[in-house]
Amino acid sequence: MKYIIKSTEPQSIIDWKNLANDDWQPSWDNLMNPQKGTLRESLVEEQGYICCYCQQRIDTSTRTEIEHIITREECTRLGNEALKITYTNLIASCEGNRPPSRHVEIDKDRHCNNFRSNRSLLISPLDINCEDEFFYDFQGVMHGKTHNATITIENLNLKVLKDYRKAKITGVFYEADGITPIIFATEEKDQLFSYYQNKSNIDGDNKMKFPEFAAVIINVLNQLP
Repeated sequence: MKYIIKSTEPQSIIDWKNLANDDWQPSWDNLMNPQKGTLRESLVEEQGYICCYCQQRIDTSTRTEIEHIITREECTRLGNEALKITYTNLIASCEGNRPPSRHVEIDKDRHCNNFRSNRSLLISPLDINCEDEFFYDFQGVMHGKTHNATITIENLNLKVLKDYRKAKITGVFYEADGITPIIFATEEKDQLFSYYQNKSNIDGDNKMKFPEFAAVIINVLNQLP
């Protein structure tokens, strides 16, 4: 999980909401393109093109999910339909091994949006201290420091995700043999911190992105002597 700093709601979404009248009210159910696409693009961009949960690369396609901090089911229970389209309640998640059809059930390796469903989010990526709730070992295993953190990562220690994280950690912290640890000078560690803490045009497509698993590498860097 990586802390997300929310940006300003897109003006086109504000304009769409301002069309409200006695006969029509903006809602999640009538949020269609181009507004829905604009909303997704804004969320993905502010997150630096990485999933709010697993930190894998996401893009602006329809395979990237618009995720609700307070679930839609809970918004309905609270009688607050407007919260479903409130920008500060929205983030972007990878599809989490979403089945190719709603009629196909995939029980294996479900994660992120596809796993969470209507579960309450005990630790939110919008909490400024959320990254401090977890730590990662050199095998790519994600650990929760509290009960809520442990529950939150229930679906983030699947083998596929652990293998991705381990490969990234090994590539950064070990020599090419994958065995010999790299001893970083202070200046080298500072450069790594800067690279993983900041968005940059890393793919040369003029889109400012975080590296994949950015918070994982920062977390491991902070464990070094």
